[in-house]
Amino acid sequence: DAPGFLSQQLDLGGGLSLAATTPDSGPQTYRIALKAAQVDVDAGPTGTMDLALQWTPAGGMQTISPKDGTRIELGPARLSLHVQPKGPPGQTARPLFSLRAVAEQLTLVFETGPLGLLSEIVSFPKEIRFKIDADLSYVQGQGLQSAVGQGLPPLSTEFTVPLNLKVGSAAAGLTIEKARVRIEAKTVDRPNGKTIGSKITVQLGARGAFGPVTIVADGMGAWFGNLDPGDYAGGKPPDLIGLSLDAGPISGGGVLAHVGPDYVGALQLKLLGIGVNAFALLGEADGAASFVGILGIRLPLPGVQIGFGFAITGVGGLVGINRRIDTDVLREAIASGTATDILFCEDPVKNAVTVIGQAGRLFPSAKGIFLVGPTFRLSWLDLLTLDAGLFIELPGPRQIFVAGSARLIVGTESAALIDLRLDFAGGIDLPKSLIWFDAALVNSHVMQVFHITGGVALRIAYGDNGYFLFSVGGFHPAFSPGGLELPRLARAGT
Repeated sequence: DAPGFLSQQLDLGGGLSLAATTPDSGPQTYRIALKAAQVDVDAGPTGTMDLALQWTPAGGMQTISPKDGTRIELGPARLSLHVQPKGPPGQTARPLFSLRAVAEQLTLVFETGPLGLLSEIVSFPKEIRFKIDADLSYVQGQGLQSAVGQGLPPLSTEFTVPLNLKVGSAAAGLTIEKARVRIEAKTVDRPNGKTIGSKITVQLGARGAFGPVTIVADGMGAWFGNLDPGDYAGGKPPDLIGLSLDAGPISGGGVLAHVGPDYVGALQLKLLGIGVNAFALLGEADGAASFVGILGIRLPLPGVQIGFGFAITGVGGLVGINRRIDTDVLREAIASGTATDILFCEDPVKNAVTVIGQAGRLFPSAKGIFLVGPTFRLSWLDLLTLDAGLFIELPGPRQIFVAGSARLIVGTESAALIDLRLDFAGGIDLPKSLIWFDAALVNSHVMQVFHITGGVALRIAYGDNGYFLFSVGGFHPAFSPGGLELPRLARAGT
């Protein structure tokens, strides 16, 4: 007799637990009956219920067989049963039950020691790990299925083989440092039925030196296989290309990386004391090319003096074609201190990992939308530095916003008595009828002992669901004016 939405969990010990859930109410029968070795559809369950047996090994991982040899590693596992009635008369009968088995982090580990001399010559890793997507289901009347459809689950492994093959000298030559090998196999459909398809991908990492120029490439290679009909081989462009230059008055470097559908690049050069920094993002928006370019020029001290100790020590700008700004991601980046690294090209090669990971999220593709805005750096004596920019999203304009970073340093940067940095952004979002502003202290401290944190958030909505919010520290997470969801930074605080 189900009381209406029942959910119970029982701890069985040894990492095992049993959970039962049903949305039913009133008297129900949950059964699977057989008739002539077949499931009796007419004597099936009258209600819906889920049973799940969960096993969580101690430490999160269980090793089966000797730890120092070929073995199986298994994370949490779950076996679940779902039963339901066949459905109303006159409609196609639904499956009465389904069984599902899920094994997380299931890995087959093979030692390469038995390969003997071969493993030493080819420099195989000590072990090769095969990861299996173990998510199998049996649906009554439909058969065995995996997470990707009917058939066996896919199998894959990836390992790196050090090569260190050298051609030429250290000053002018090429070194192939490593090969990354990926092997995949899964069940595929063919005109003559199901078969096992496979694919092998080999990607190389190489370094070349040509006088003052050093080039690094990673991820280039080729693949061979028959996972897809009609495809048997192909090339693999590099995932990353890096270049450094040290030629007297000109020095610097850059990196170009392939991240998802986009290419992200960073460039840093120093020419006769003038620093030229740039970021670029190239991709596609509904069949049209999309691009974001950010340029920052750093002038040598004392810069361009404008009086009272103030000087312009940097200029730059941003241009985006078929790209927009995601202000929610911008607010996240303000809180983490990465926004100004991107918008003002601060040490682009050093911060390349940050840019590669954030640029696509900060500037998503949007056909027909353009971004433009100048930036500048203002310095006062050796104490205060202000980076600021005014940006406009067109047509419309759709958004007008400012972003920047102010930093006060008393002493030297490596041993500052006071180091305060405030990152900020704010503007008008015309489609959302919203005026907003966010600011956060980033990596601020006094005497390198007392760390200072804090933030400010302002929201003024002037549309139909108008509201006013101002907070130092964050809004209560349950607050949602007019049913609207607040941006994450404003809801969670800083």
